[in-house]
Amino acid sequence: MRIARLLTRLHLGGPAPVSMRLRGARAGTRPRGVDPRVTRSNYFLGNDPSKWVTDAPHFGAVRVDGALPGVDVVWRAEEGRRLRYDFEVAAGVDPGQVALDFEGATSVRVDGEGALVVASKGGTIRHSRPVAWQEGPRGRDPVDCRFSAAGTTVRLVCGAPDPGRALVVDPSIDFAVGMGANSTQGYRCALE
Repeated sequence: MRIARLLTRLHLGGPAPVSMRLRGARAGTRPRGVDPRVTRSNYFLGNDPSKWVTDAPHFGAVRVDGALPGVDVVWRAEEGRRLRYDFEVAAGVDPGQVALDFEGATSVRVDGEGALVVASKGGTIRHSRPVAWQEGPRGRDPVDCRFSAAGTTVRLVCGAPDPGRALVVDPSIDFAVGMGANSTQGYRCALE
């Protein structure tokens, strides 16, 4: 069932789709909605009532616990055409195991600001430089973290996090940059 792969693969549609896949994602992980909203939706597609969905809940984020050993992934939409994805890395776990493969990309590079730029025949997709931190007694302690690209695979390279504390790495995808922000062409994002 496709739900088991949800949030380990992101399809960015348009004239030349690009898929972002979390390499080594564990089979059988189950996504769950977090931050419930009051909104509900109904989907009456086709003429077969047994396939209709009613009173479907909405959530502010979707979480996959254990997407990789010791790594949880949280996806959330933000205002301004951005999609955030957080890697929550457990204490003692190497964040360098997080690798993203971009299928359908013609090039993947890190720009001068540390952002990830994924190019395809249909345009570019920009991922902000990752912001990383560990919770401490006085709040968030920043940890230097950056993308490292080789071919169409990207890894996280983080400075020297305290191995005794969990680490959060928080990049985001900016759909307003290079993906038709000023055009009439539609784009879609689907999580599989």
